[in-house]
Amino acid sequence: MHILVATDSFKESLSAGAVCEAIAVGLKTTYPSATVSQIPLADGGEGSLQAISTNKTTVFCKSENALGEPIFTYYLTDKKTAYIEMALASGLELLTESQ
Repeated sequence: MHILVATDSFKESLSAGAVCEAIAVGLKTTYPSATVSQIPLADGGEGSLQAISTNKTTVFCKSENALGEPIFTYYLTDKKTAYIEMALASGLELLTESQ
């Protein structure tokens, strides 16, 4: 039996990779002879860069948050394409509740 585990993150608790790994461990416990493959997914928001980070270079840079304040963040590149996760620059999780 071959099982594919492809899941997004569990917001504010586990990354997509950690969710896939936890499910895979449980499946291997129940079905020890199964082949379990993992593909972490993301919907373009929080955790997207982490899900696609294989074979990419991290570039640290300055940006502005949702209020126009300077912050440091990062993006990924494969030398042809820049992969930007807007949540890392202007996401709500970067602001305090009062902001």
